[in-house]
This record gives sequence, C-alpha cells and structure tokens, in this order.
Amino acid sequence: MTPSSCAPEADDELDWGGVETFDLVLQGQRLRISRRCPHRAGRLDYGVVNADKRTVTCPLHFSVFSLDTGEQLSGSPCGRIQISRLDDPIAIFKP
Repeated sequence: MTPSSCAPEADDELDWGGVETFDLVLQGQRLRISRRCPHRAGRLDYGVVNADKRTVTCPLHFSVFSLDTGEQLSGSPCGRIQISRLDDPIAIFKP
C-alpha cells in the first residue's frame, strides 16, 4: 500500500449537514468522515490511520474509531463519528 492510498483528499472537503468532513481513500474504498472527534474536537484529518485495522486515532487525546462503523473503540467515552461510504451512498453511520 502506498501512503497516498490512505491520505485525506483535502480538495474534496464538503459541509455535510453542518458537520465538517474530509474524504479518505482506504484500500480502494472512498469514505467521508466527520473531521472533528466528538471528545474534544481533535482534527481527525490529522489523525493516524491504521489501514490494516481500518481505524483512525485522534491526534489530540488518542481516541480510536472504526472506519467501518464510526464506533469508538478506545479512549475517553465520547460516542461515534459520522462515516459514509461514497461508493455506497446508503451506508451512512451517524452518532
């Protein structure tokens, strides 16, 4: 996997129902993800993406979220993040 295959695509930023988002291509799948961690509004677009585990880690307080469901996997309890699979517009996971 090349680094660019899981890099945020800054040019595709859009407002998504009042939620700031960024797009991410991960293992050939394009995802739209809420930009801010629900815990303390850390910028997830600056977080660490683990392509093998399909997670993103908040750079502010290290909460870990599933890139499949948006579920929080570890960290201070704060809930889910919003995720949509852009190749499957019906699959939208909201907090």
